[in-house]
Amino acid sequence: MVIYEHLLENFFTLSLDLMCIVDRDGYFRKLSDSWSLLGYPIPTLIGKHCLDYVHPDDILATQTAINRLRHNEAIDGFRNRYRCKDGSYRMLAWRCRKYDDFIFAIARDVTDMNQTQQALIESESRYRSVIASMSEGVVIHAQDGTIQTCNPAAERILGLTQDQMKGLTSIDPRWRAIHEDGSPFPGETHPAMITLKTGQRVSNVVMGVHKPDGELTWILVNSEPVLHDSVPTSSAVVATFTDITELKRISEALKQSESRFRTISELISDFAYGFSVSPDGELHYEWTIGAIKPITGYTAEMIAERKEWESLFYPEDMPLIEERFADIMRGKERIDEFRIINALGEIRWIRDYSKPIWDAEKQCVTFLYGAAQDITAQKQAEQQKQEIRAERDRINILTDFITATSHELRTPLSVINTSLYLLMRLDDTDKRKEKAQQITEQVIYLNRVITQLHEVVRLDRITELELEPIALVSFVTSFINEYQYRHQQVILNSQATEDLLMIQGSRIHLQNLLTQLVDNAMCYSPPASAIQIMMSKKEEFITLAVQDEGTGIEPEDLQKIFNPLYKVNTARTRNENGVGVGLTIAKRIMQLHHGHITVDSKVGKGTTFTLYFPIPPMT
Repeated sequence: MVIYEHLLENFFTLSLDLMCIVDRDGYFRKLSDSWSLLGYPIPTLIGKHCLDYVHPDDILATQTAINRLRHNEAIDGFRNRYRCKDGSYRMLAWRCRKYDDFIFAIARDVTDMNQTQQALIESESRYRSVIASMSEGVVIHAQDGTIQTCNPAAERILGLTQDQMKGLTSIDPRWRAIHEDGSPFPGETHPAMITLKTGQRVSNVVMGVHKPDGELTWILVNSEPVLHDSVPTSSAVVATFTDITELKRISEALKQSESRFRTISELISDFAYGFSVSPDGELHYEWTIGAIKPITGYTAEMIAERKEWESLFYPEDMPLIEERFADIMRGKERIDEFRIINALGEIRWIRDYSKPIWDAEKQCVTFLYGAAQDITAQKQAEQQKQEIRAERDRINILTDFITATSHELRTPLSVINTSLYLLMRLDDTDKRKEKAQQITEQVIYLNRVITQLHEVVRLDRITELELEPIALVSFVTSFINEYQYRHQQVILNSQATEDLLMIQGSRIHLQNLLTQLVDNAMCYSPPASAIQIMMSKKEEFITLAVQDEGTGIEPEDLQKIFNPLYKVNTARTRNENGVGVGLTIAKRIMQLHHGHITVDSKVGKGTTFTLYFPIPPMT
């Protein structure tokens, strides 16, 4: 019994799938290490109910599946979503059985598979017909050459039902098969018949077959012998074929369908590998199977002879490769995604799983086995989706920006136009002066709008600022003195929890940032009220808060105030000349300082804007 328990522990430790034992009440009693996929420590999951982490929309179906298990029904392929620690969900496919009072279950994470399938669906349209045509037909021939059975794809491709094909042989003239040059394709030379005679596989044979309705279908045929140890010749043949009619129609280049089709097939295939590890930690090639050459551009022989490995990997991914290799040499399994540079100089994305094998004494790693998958198409699809999403966001922002800008410019222009109209028609000197003053004020406002909009555009184009160490308390003191000199009616006070609060910043941009926040506080504060500037250190940030005693901001406005040209109800402000981009500028300046800005406001009591600066490494 101890041996079996030890074996069970090994299964639970080594399995890539999520294995678990659940009691009759639905509580987890044992979990494999793979459950760490969800981000929770394994001990915290023990004793939890299996429904606790299920997506709310999947609970009813999951409960139904559990009830079926309690009635001794087997569950295979059931899927539901489990919540991860970060709040995301992973799709799991289940296989479960009930024994005594326990449920034994194995789950497989199929989230990435679903995402990959979605990425493939959105691939370029010129490849959709190619992928669709790769559904293979399968026909099994008995030892005498007669067809025993076939799959639905074979029926579709050949235009015959399974009953119609049963008993036929490749020699039957009703196939009316032809070569690519149009000459007859004798039945005795069909791939299946050749394999029956020789016991050897036949690959990539192009054949034209006339369907019963006369339509000509082109297929790519492979045949494989079914051998038994006790019989020297093949007892049956499995013939597989793919409809390549559409491929031949798409491009003249596909006339060389043998090499092209093999390339397409290998590009979507994986490859596996094995290396031995010498005591000094060097890898020695042992074997590879699968599409190693289509993915890397190197044959197995070239891999075996290769001495320098660094040039195969993308330079920026070398730290990951080195960390990965170090972990493997310590006996840790790794699944990573990284880039390689193939023999043609192309960059390919690889998802690689490596499993180290210890020696008998578990003193050192002696073998390394692994499997790799080319995920370049998936990465390109993800990048394309991100670019499309970013472009859509830019268009939406530009549309909103243009709409808001046109409104901000149209209003003062309307006032100027009306004032000019009246100015030219009024004889009263005082009224003409009044209209001229209105024109001057609107011109000043337009100039502010244009200047502020120019600043928004300028900051958006900046990717990095030259930052220098700044003593925040001293900087704020100087700012207050200068600001009050220009605005003597403003009451500005400062507080600091420490004298030495250092940040990395740009003085001119921080000056602009504080000006925007204090101007905004003035705009929404009653006369003679104080504005507080408070500085402190909070965890990994240095904070600077600007607090006023003004009218506050309605909750529905809080999520919009950082949008360009957005202004809250002007009826509650002392100054209607606000442009509406000051907070947008403040937010962008904080982004350029690798920090962020938050707002806290209560209507009728005031508003506090808090700036968060990362603490420089030297502090």
